[in-house]
Amino acid sequence: MVEKDFDLDIQSGRVHARRWGSPEQPAVFGVSGLTANLVCFGPLAEALEGAGLQMIAHDMRGRGRSDNTAP
Repeated sequence: MVEKDFDLDIQSGRVHARRWGSPEQPAVFGVSGLTANLVCFGPLAEALEGAGLQMIAHDMRGRGRSDNTAP
């Protein structure tokens, strides 16, 4: 499975994200709970790839590799 990590620079800081699968496929966007990060979507991303979909998820601010930004 192809994974690509990238950062989104927004006004309040940097948000880290990951894409699993081909960018040519329709996308499913995952939003984790407050205490999780994007890594929890790995098994789901594998299943979605088998269905011809890509998965995109991000680390909420202050989680994983995202900046801890102001509210």
